Amino acid sequence: MANTAEKFLLTYKDHFLWSILITTDKLRQVPRVAHLCFNFEIGFYYSAKSTTSKIAQIEKNPFVSSERKVLDAAWSDDLLKVGYSGKNDERLRAILVTVHSVKF
Repeated sequence: MANTAEKFLLTYKDHFLWSILITTDKLRQVPRVAHLCFNFEIGFYYSAKSTTSKIAQIEKNPFVSSERKVLDAAWSDDLLKVGYSGKNDERLRAILVTVHSVKF
């Protein structure tokens, strides 16, 4: 069930811009520019390579998924443009998120 912030974002789902994903290296916050995506099957998510520092920082979080069903739902051919070899690329991960607030 979508919360208020997610319902608001869904009205713009065809026009998502880049967003900021913030992780931590245990000492400081690390803001990263990322592309927020949405799929009715899995909700809001970011795609990321398993070798990136953001995955290393949050990989123990249950919302970082390498589950085939989730990766299939998250796959877009646009990911070929950023270095993935295809939907079976071993580096592909999906970071599932719940949006709590939106700022423009």
